[in-house]
Amino acid sequence: MSSGFAVGAEETLDDLRSRMQIAQVVERYCRAVDRRDADLLATVFWPGATIDHPPYKGHAEEFCAAALEFVSLCDVAMHTVSNIGIELDGDRAYTESYFTGYHRLPANLKSSGSIAEVLIPHHDDAIDEDHFVGGRYIKWFERRDGEWRVFHHVGFREWERWSPAADRYPIPGMGRQDRGDPSYLRP
Repeated sequence: MSSGFAVGAEETLDDLRSRMQIAQVVERYCRAVDRRDADLLATVFWPGATIDHPPYKGHAEEFCAAALEFVSLCDVAMHTVSNIGIELDGDRAYTESYFTGYHRLPANLKSSGSIAEVLIPHHDDAIDEDHFVGGRYIKWFERRDGEWRVFHHVGFREWERWSPAADRYPIPGMGRQDRGDPSYLRP
């Protein structure tokens, strides 16, 4: 094996490893919010990271607290990401991903927090209501000591829809918004 091949193979392996780790961080962000897992969410952002995710603009720590406060008001919250584009530039990376969010907001909701204060006035408080939203996340990553995390996050919606809740399935869901969720269980 020539040394040129080895260098090329090592670069390819680093590229693939980086892309996998970055995609896992993007996905981990959604899981942490939906499971209201502050410890997991803290592994997404570097200390001092910034956020521009209207209505919030500021430090990641404050945004994360507000996001977890908002999902705690929801009966269910579920976020998915797709189309994760990753552009690598040494120890920096830039991503764009599409997201879809779902929130079940109960009737007689008492709003609190910066996110709720913007969203809840649009909720019909007389009924349980489903809020669907789609948009994009733009994240700037940095690799420090071999670990990829976000140092700046931009999130914005491109569409939304509100609908009265209309569950028809007779078996209740098993999912939970905490570490009692089946995804945390290990044999």
